[in-house]
Amino acid sequence: MSELHILLIDDDPIEHRIFRKFLENGQNSQTYLSCCSDINTAIALLKEKSFDYIFLDDRLSPFTSLLETLPLIRDYLQEAKTIAISSSLDSPHLTSAENIGIDKILDKNDLKAFLAEPLP
Repeated sequence: MSELHILLIDDDPIEHRIFRKFLENGQNSQTYLSCCSDINTAIALLKEKSFDYIFLDDRLSPFTSLLETLPLIRDYLQEAKTIAISSSLDSPHLTSAENIGIDKILDKNDLKAFLAEPLP
């Protein structure tokens, strides 16, 4: 059983609880979840340790989109797979993960199904 380190960056504490429950129900590996509600805390965590996955809320307050927050954390991502999560995938900037330099764009409504499968 391998370890998996995940960082959730989302300003909604309810999302933190939901995400944790989805992970508990779906992952076979020893999973460690760190959650933060703002970009400064995220940067501090990213400077402190490395993560396998980073889930970044597209609309992290007070910013308008991950086009503003992603550049702030990009230097600290290391090898982490970066996944944008959004409840509004019809936003024009979310048409291509490759174009914005992340691994995946995921609808928040699909998180449960996504996390039900073991993350590689």
